[in-house]
Amino acid sequence: ANANANANANANATNSARITTNAAADNNSSGKGSGASPAQQLEKQLFLTSMASSNLDITATNGGGESTSMGYKELSDRLKFVLRRFMQIVCNVRPVVLVLDDVQWADQASLNLLESWMLDSKVSSLMVIGCQRSELIENNPLLQSTLSSIEECKTERNINIQKMHLGPFSVNTIQDMLVALVIPDNDDEINGLATIVHRNTGGNPFYIREFLQMLVQNDHLTFDADDMKWTWDDNEIEQNVSSTSNVLELMKRSLQQSDAAKFVLPVAACLGATFSLSTMIVVIRALTIHSSHSAFFRDLFGITTFVAEEDIVTMLKQCAKDGFIKPHKNSNSGDKRKKRKSEVVMKAKKQERNGNVVTSTESSKKRRSKSRSSKIYDDHKKYSFTHDKIQEASLTLIPTDKLPELQYRCGMVMLGGSKAETLGDKIFVIADLINMWIDHVLQQDSDTNGRQIEMAMLNYKAGQQAVQSSAFDAGLKYFENAIRLLPADHSKTNLQQTIDIYASAAECALVTKDRDRMQQHCSTIFKFECPMLMKIRAYHILINVHLEYTEEDSGSKAADLCLFVLKELGVKFPKTNVGQTFSTICGMVNAKLTASELADRPASEYKITHDATENAIAKTLDILTSAAYSSCKELLPLVMLKGLKRAITYGVAGRSPPFIAMQGFIVGYFMGDFESGRKLAETALQLLKSRDCRSCEGKTMLTVYAAVLHWSRPFEDLLEPFMQTYQIGMSTGDADAAAWSVANYLHLMLAIGQPLEILDAEMSTYSKVVKDFRQNRQFKQICFSWQGVKNLYGSSNATIRLVGDVFDERSMSATDPMQSGNVSSTTAKNSAASQQSASDAISPEAILAIRVMLTMYFGDFEAGADIAVNGYDYAMKVGAGALSVVTGTFFCGVCCFAASSPSKQKQQKYRNTARTCRTNLKKWVKAGNPNCVHALAIVNAEQEASQRKYESAIAFYRDAIEECRRRDFVNIEAFATERLSMCLFQMGNHAGGTRCYNESIRLYKQWGALKKVELMEKKRGSTMM
Repeated sequence: ANANANANANANATNSARITTNAAADNNSSGKGSGASPAQQLEKQLFLTSMASSNLDITATNGGGESTSMGYKELSDRLKFVLRRFMQIVCNVRPVVLVLDDVQWADQASLNLLESWMLDSKVSSLMVIGCQRSELIENNPLLQSTLSSIEECKTERNINIQKMHLGPFSVNTIQDMLVALVIPDNDDEINGLATIVHRNTGGNPFYIREFLQMLVQNDHLTFDADDMKWTWDDNEIEQNVSSTSNVLELMKRSLQQSDAAKFVLPVAACLGATFSLSTMIVVIRALTIHSSHSAFFRDLFGITTFVAEEDIVTMLKQCAKDGFIKPHKNSNSGDKRKKRKSEVVMKAKKQERNGNVVTSTESSKKRRSKSRSSKIYDDHKKYSFTHDKIQEASLTLIPTDKLPELQYRCGMVMLGGSKAETLGDKIFVIADLINMWIDHVLQQDSDTNGRQIEMAMLNYKAGQQAVQSSAFDAGLKYFENAIRLLPADHSKTNLQQTIDIYASAAECALVTKDRDRMQQHCSTIFKFECPMLMKIRAYHILINVHLEYTEEDSGSKAADLCLFVLKELGVKFPKTNVGQTFSTICGMVNAKLTASELADRPASEYKITHDATENAIAKTLDILTSAAYSSCKELLPLVMLKGLKRAITYGVAGRSPPFIAMQGFIVGYFMGDFESGRKLAETALQLLKSRDCRSCEGKTMLTVYAAVLHWSRPFEDLLEPFMQTYQIGMSTGDADAAAWSVANYLHLMLAIGQPLEILDAEMSTYSKVVKDFRQNRQFKQICFSWQGVKNLYGSSNATIRLVGDVFDERSMSATDPMQSGNVSSTTAKNSAASQQSASDAISPEAILAIRVMLTMYFGDFEAGADIAVNGYDYAMKVGAGALSVVTGTFFCGVCCFAASSPSKQKQQKYRNTARTCRTNLKKWVKAGNPNCVHALAIVNAEQEASQRKYESAIAFYRDAIEECRRRDFVNIEAFATERLSMCLFQMGNHAGGTRCYNESIRLYKQWGALKKVELMEKKRGSTMM
């Protein structure tokens, strides 16, 4: 910290403490029945995984080549997730109190982490005590923003916030304190002294202590041993002590009266708030001995002789005695003594066994002799300033124009001949000290280029080390200092290193959301004349900006940049839609021809490539899949096929496994071969272990479970894998894959009938996490589904309209094809496509599934049929293979058959869509999809009922009920039972219909659909008549 920045702090400043208690109830997510959710069932295992993954590693990307290190954004998300999981688990074990001092100086990363803890419903029993200086809080807008966010959510999260203002002491309080200290003959004697103390200190307790010490040192306040009391003269104090409103002046006067302090403390203050004794000795000896520093040091302090080690130790001890600094206790000293004692005992026993017994007296003599010949100080001993104001005052003892040079010289001495890689945490202190004189160094002639490069590399390494701790603001500062220090011709001799420094600065700017500086550094890289492989990191940074921000056409811009990069790397895509379609068809034909061969090929037979170009291409194609998914889904199949072809032809690169998994999706969904698709998906998972593919592990698993395996495995068996994918995505910094995984996890919970109360809590928790990690599309999609849950649960007044606390459909496009049935199919397609221009648009298949689900459960079949007719075909196209395609097909088929009637020709469009849905379900069941069996039975029942074939409809309903009961799908069982009761009533079986109707109410209540139960209770009499 630059202590000079606070040199003019006002002594009358008051302190305030903010106590924030997260008293939120432990919002533990439990699964169906009394069991816990997968996240809790695996809590211990996931905690160990998180802790193991906290061993963070970051290296510079070289030439776009293969690197196991993550990008800075992924590194930030990974560390944030690990610390969040750690706090969740620790707080669930026992209450935690976290005390943070000087919060007004907190950086953005720390404040973001604190806010995520406070707003996380799974972090319970946490108290945070934050102490801040009220006069400095205005200088930190980030802190104000964090506190405002916590304030806004205190009701929702049940956070108890208390503010305690610790004001200055009044004259009366000081008077009471002095009465207790000096014990006057009568209290009236103390009034004058109390007034003087208050006027000089402003009532600040720290200043009061220092002021009284100064009075004692100057003999203005003395102890009379004869009379056994303290004496003073108010007039003498008034005349000899100048009033000051600045503690720095007060501290400066105290320091100037100490010969030891005015020499060693300015140097110590340069080294930081905490410094080691060994470093102090090295620095002071070098400054007094070395010819390049001694003249400057002599002129500054008047020191003309060599300063011995023992003199430095003595002066520091005197400063500690005076209360300016305090020594650290060596927490390991006790362990070391025990270890030494144990070693002595073991050695004595060994000598005794060998017949060579050494007496304890002889042993102690040897130890004393060795001790006398050793150093007079402990290499590991450390000191800290007792107060930051003392450190600031120590720096003011140096003339302002000389201070930067002294700091620079201290830094150069500490650097010595060491390499930056070996400095450890000291690199930050050294870099900060050297940077104090950076302007002077830059003004020197070209002969100092060697020194500039040395300083530039020091800042570069400091920036990399800062990034490892997610200190991206500091990292950006170091990287930009390195850029300033690089000679103009450095790119001619070391272009790759120059590009790496600029790219590191750009990536830090991306994480800190400083787009202007990011763009500036990337633009500089683009101007260099070099191969794309050397500049690819900068292009990936720019692409990620477009993917992260939700501006219009941002997804398209990201896709265009990806295509440009791939073209430069030798991978070309057709420019026209016709060409893209033709290439996709050819690729699909080839995929079909090779599907059987690839499905049976073990992972060990895939060639592995470490080629830098292939790894760069695979990474760019991987990013392009995300861009295409959000903006131009018609390009997605071609991207998948390109990635697969390169993996087969040139070998599996670091980002290739997702494309193998996508091949499983193509073979399973488009070609109906679910078994071959499953084999390819499992091969992709095995490839993750065959080489270091940690960076794409989350995305590969997401593709496997969200696009492939749900076509062949029961939904309920995928809950745990999706939660594991979420955890792995977060632990590897892939927040995008993690957010999509948790969105699928929540959709599955809704589809299989998990209790709505639990689902409401889970959606509340994970929506906040997803938003916290800036995954806007997934956040909106979760909120969309969450509002549907609230409608069913009864916490919203709406039924089929998604209007409530967490989502308002009126904010969506007025031309949204899912809004009403008065839009043509062509308009629906075009308007839905236009919605995808923004990267945060909700997937059409998800919109369709939730909207039609609500109309089905609430019995408004015609509204659901209108939505299905206008949106089903497009949702099937853009959401091919998604989980919501299966559920949406079921809901649309039910609504369209239920709304159709043989006597109404105008509803032919309903029957056409219904038959399409039934055909798809039948095809999927035949191919082995276990999740469509009950759905097909209900759709068949609805078809029969629409034709008034009630007996066959009842048989289908009973088959569906039996399947749902076997798999514990209480929601679908409730609906099928309700529809069965309607058929029984139509056939005149009122007793059977009543039983089924009442049973459906019980099942809906068990599910938690209280709004549905309320409506059924109201209609009970009219329905049964």
